[in-house]
Amino acid sequence: MPSSYTYILGEREDMTLKEFALLCARNFGALIDMREKPLDTPIPEKIEPSPNYKKEYEKAVKQYEDFIKMPDKLGYLETYYNEMVERLQKEYAESSAKKSILRYRYNKMLIKVLRWTAPTNEHEKLRNFMIQQLHDSIEFDCSEYLPNIPPKEEWCDIELHKAMLQKEADFYKKRYEKEIERVKSINQWLKDLRDSFEETIEESKI
Repeated sequence: MPSSYTYILGEREDMTLKEFALLCARNFGALIDMREKPLDTPIPEKIEPSPNYKKEYEKAVKQYEDFIKMPDKLGYLETYYNEMVERLQKEYAESSAKKSILRYRYNKMLIKVLRWTAPTNEHEKLRNFMIQQLHDSIEFDCSEYLPNIPPKEEWCDIELHKAMLQKEADFYKKRYEKEIERVKSINQWLKDLRDSFEETIEESKI
């Protein structure tokens, strides 16, 4: 049975080795991002780095530079902290209310199942499964965790915040540099692949 890669050979008699190799190449690491795209999508001569990595790095650098230029850094941090605490507390209250309703409904059904007498041993397996499902759902869906709010003194420490922003900028810089190296490696792999066909015996002579 032909695969999605070999199927085209039954449709085209004149397919070259280069075309077939490039078609199959999308299943390998260098071009794995193209695996889900239609097979007739052409492979570009050169892959470009994802713009997202550069944007993330530039955004982190801007955040650091903007903070350094702020005349009232402490006021900014205090306002940021108060807004963050208010938002987290609101989200926790909303989440807690939803989980409370869900916990009530799960427990209500659990009581019904526990009171139910299974008619046979085979039905008992079903009853046990239903109980387990409800127990698992209560544990995973209804557990509550208090929001992780850092101490205000720590959050509003100007030097600590500056170091945090610098660390974030360094992190995105490394990600961006890694993406550039990754794309460089892919393009070299593609170049080596394409160059290899220049040295291959002409198919018409085989």
